[in-house]
Amino acid sequence: SGTVEARRFLVLFLPTWPTDYLKRRDASLKAPLALYERIKGGLRLAALDGEAVRQGLTIGQNLADARALVPDLTVREIDRPMLQAAFADFADWHSNASPLVSVLDDVSAFGDLVLDITGVAHLFGGERAMLRLLLTRLRDLGYTVAGAIAPTIGAAWAVSHFARSQVVDAANLDAVLDPLPVHALRLAEAQIAGL
Repeated sequence: SGTVEARRFLVLFLPTWPTDYLKRRDASLKAPLALYERIKGGLRLAALDGEAVRQGLTIGQNLADARALVPDLTVREIDRPMLQAAFADFADWHSNASPLVSVLDDVSAFGDLVLDITGVAHLFGGERAMLRLLLTRLRDLGYTVAGAIAPTIGAAWAVSHFARSQVVDAANLDAVLDPLPVHALRLAEAQIAGL
């Protein structure tokens, strides 16, 4: 009987996907860009591009406060159903890298993709080359992205979010995960506050 191959997962984390996607679709959208939504009668920031973050804006911030801080801010109302559908199509586009691709939507409906790359990395010249190829392809398209390959989805997610893009082998998994913050456990805010 053949040995069972160890599972390997590649997670792509696109922290500014909504704004990156809209800027690709509409070149007239200039940075800094913020998307807002109506929450409890107020207008709150729901997504930001890198420039808006660098200028000190944060998700959940009041839109009027954000405009006062960043007068040249470009703003649009967020269309979550459209972005969700677009991200699902974006996930499908990665089926050339793995037949098993899914959106990790437990934290957000868009921004995290997981690919089961068990047994396919050799087609790309190995795991490091595969990760580099996927990251480069997305960056060339204008997306901010980090990625990681690890033995579990949770580990790949944690590393892609809280450590630099890298390939993590089972042998050095503990050493890579130990220094990461509690948020790397992919828990709800209430659970994190409890810890």
